[in-house]
Amino acid sequence: MKTAQRIREPISQVCFHNDGNEISMTISVGVAQCNGVEESMAAILGRADSSGYPAKKVNVDKTMIILSPVFGKPI
Repeated sequence: MKTAQRIREPISQVCFHNDGNEISMTISVGVAQCNGVEESMAAILGRADSSGYPAKKVNVDKTMIILSPVFGKPI
């Protein structure tokens, strides 16, 4: 989670100026935790990808922890 924040925060401070318009950037970062059960990299990356979508719906510049429905732990 801390790593995701360290990636997200500097990006949110970047501004571009074009023809008098200010353009800012934001990102939403999906994070997944390896839960100790043997699983494929595709499954882990799928959870990381899925965890980013709720952050985008709530606020486009946010890092969120989503609980795993199977293990009840942050993913």
